[in-house]
Amino acid sequence: MGQRQAGSGANLTQDELNSAVRSSSLLPASIYSGAGSVFNFDAIRSNNKSANILGSLDIQWQFIKGLTARNNFSYNFNSGTEDVFVPSYINNNNAQGTTQYDRRYVLNNRSSLDFVQMVKDVFQISAGGFSEISAEGLRANRSILSGFPNDDIEGPIGYNPQLSRGGVLNNLYDKRLHGFGGYATLNWDTKYVLDFNYRRDATSTNGANAGYTVNPAISARWNFGREKFVTNNLEFIKFGAFRGAGERILLLPVVFLMYMVVT
Repeated sequence: MGQRQAGSGANLTQDELNSAVRSSSLLPASIYSGAGSVFNFDAIRSNNKSANILGSLDIQWQFIKGLTARNNFSYNFNSGTEDVFVPSYINNNNAQGTTQYDRRYVLNNRSSLDFVQMVKDVFQISAGGFSEISAEGLRANRSILSGFPNDDIEGPIGYNPQLSRGGVLNNLYDKRLHGFGGYATLNWDTKYVLDFNYRRDATSTNGANAGYTVNPAISARWNFGREKFVTNNLEFIKFGAFRGAGERILLLPVVFLMYMVVT
């Protein structure tokens, strides 16, 4: 939790006015030239508070060798309040009060089951599946009341409704997200790697008829820098690989990349 107070922000204007008046003896004395509460940073009364609550819980259980169940839960909540009163003598004879309250939360829970198995210390198989649920929300209220009868009354009565406004800000949202999928990886002696990924996602902002978006992907990799014909004959190549990948989201063709480190 935290609390802060903002300054009045009016001292620069007051100093400039006072200097301009003193530049000529023919000008009348400035009402800002004396010592009073107008020169105080507390001329604008501001009281801002914020609070943040967060927590997480991670559980992992390997009930069979190579087979691990995991669950990750997290929650984050933020809230803030703002209460500002501007007296009339620095606001064109119009006392004004501003209040705002906002809150935001994010909740996420992910469950997964992962399997890893080595075969003859050369071939590694990795596979798993997951399910993820998220919820997010934001709401903010703000009101500006103007025209209080004096600088000692800060509302909520006695203001000018024609100069006042307030309500819920238009950036509010409250949405839910759900995703699930799986993956599989085949790795032969860290030379040849083949990855398969599949994921489906849905969000409440798209409506019930939109359904899930399907995102499959596949990639292959050849680490030719680990081949014997490279390590024995091309010692200046420390690392090299070819990689190809394709996915359905943008209907991209398979793209091959090659990179190497030469010393």
